[in-house]
Parts: sequence; structure tokens; C-alpha cells
Amino acid sequence: MIYYLYRKDEDTALKLTEFEKSMLKGEMGEGVRAAMEIVVQLGELYGAERLLPISCAHIDAAAYTTVWEAGSDFVEFLADHGARVAVPTTINPVSRDIRNWKALGVSEAFAEKSRRLEDAYLRMGVIPTWTCAPYQDGSVPGFGETVGWSESNAVNYVNSAIGAKSERLPDLADVCCAIVGRVPEYGAYLEKNRGGDLLFSLQGFDDTWFSDSMDYALLGYYVGEAAGSRVPVVEGLPETAGPDDVKAFSAAAASGGAVCKFHLVGITPGDDTVPRAFGEKPIPAPIAVRPE
Repeated sequence: MIYYLYRKDEDTALKLTEFEKSMLKGEMGEGVRAAMEIVVQLGELYGAERLLPISCAHIDAAAYTTVWEAGSDFVEFLADHGARVAVPTTINPVSRDIRNWKALGVSEAFAEKSRRLEDAYLRMGVIPTWTCAPYQDGSVPGFGETVGWSESNAVNYVNSAIGAKSERLPDLADVCCAIVGRVPEYGAYLEKNRGGDLLFSLQGFDDTWFSDSMDYALLGYYVGEAAGSRVPVVEGLPETAGPDDVKAFSAAAASGGAVCKFHLVGITPGDDTVPRAFGEKPIPAPIAVRPE
């Protein structure tokens, strides 16, 4: 099986380097060519002008129940045709307990489908972290680094709590970006899109609040639902917030809305003041958030 989308050469509106063109022409194998073609088409879809090298990747499309048979076939095609990840790449949980699936009543047929997908990723050199929080399992990029991450909470966290740069890459496109070591320059990869859009001001909270991560999760869900895909800025949280508190806020904001970048004033890197959190964007009237 050979996957073609709409081209078989390097003709593209993106400004590609000679190395990137060689991948698109198939000079590094059919698996790399197919991955590069999808990355290029993703870039054209979003109006990107170029591709950016990444330092690491995180794949969401790990579970058979996420990508099903068609997605599994595609991942196996990439592995069978020589594709290997170009950067350190972590991965989300799978659809079975790898060691104890029999004891948990999982069928042989389902376990085999999951195993095939797991095996394809391992053959491509993916690190078998099997977690949606790779930042707590050793994959911690530096501030300002460009990465190719998927998984909503992980993208939100790496953008906001760490200060690296990623978009919410689509499932299977994340695999392709890991293989070619490139992402299209669009969305949250552009500095102009990373400043705040909304300002949430906490009012009336005493010291009994935000003593554990549950309060951060509740606030995150509220902010995420209100923000949608916009970038929220929150002022008034205690500066003693720890990594698990920020993780709780991050995961809930990504679930309540489609947030992939937020600013917690005095907590997240580079956000020591409200003006710095907004960057060149105008600061809007604050939205009051009260205990009730």
C-alpha cells in the first residue's frame, strides 16, 4: 500500500530547505515521504510559510480506540516503510494494560490490535512512556524551545508552565511531525499569537482557597469554558502554586475549552506582570472571578 494525497513531488507554497525537499521527494524512503507530505499539507492548510525544526515530540495517537483500524494501518505503513522518529518522542497511554490485560478480561482479538499498534511505534523508535504527562516523566524541553506535541493537557502545560512552543497537533499528524522532525509555523508557534486575550481577576478569595490542586482544576475548567480557544491571563493566584497545581489548571482548561496557552501572573515563566502576559496585545477589562 502506498499513501498519496495530491502530489508526488516537492511542488509546494511553503519555503522548504533542500533537506526538507529531499524528504518530500522520497529520497529518505517511502515512509518519510508520506509523513512529509502530510506535514506539508497541514502547513498549507493553515497558511504557514515554512517548517520549523523541533527538539522533541509527544504522540497522542497511541490508543487503538483513538485511531482504530485505519489509523493503525497508517502507523504500521510508516514503520514498515522505514520511517523512524527524528527526535526524542514520548507517547500517550495505550488501550490495554500491557502486562495484565488477560486478568482484566480484555479479549485476545482486542489485545492483538493494541499490540500491533504498540509494536509499530516501538519499531519507529518511540520512547514507551505511555503517559499523557510526559513533562513528569523526563521530557522537559527548555523555555522557548520549539516542540511537536499532541495531547491537549500536555500541549497546554508545555506552552504555559514550561514556556516551550507547540500547537495542538492533530492525531497521526503528530506522528508525521516526529518522523520528519518538523512542524508548520502556525498558531501558537507564532509569537504574535502567544500573548493574552482575556484577563481573569480573582476577587474575594481568602487563604483557605487554593490549598490543593482541586481548586486549581475548578478554576481551570471555568476559565477554559469562558476562553474557548483564546489565551487567558489569570491574576490573583498565590505564587506558591506547585507543578501539580498548574497541571490541574492546565488539564481542566484544555478540557473546559480548547485552551493551548495560558498565563498565570507570578507563576508561569515570564509572566511576572499583567502587561508582560499580554505582550503587544491590548489589556482588556478584567473578568471578575469570585468564590461563588
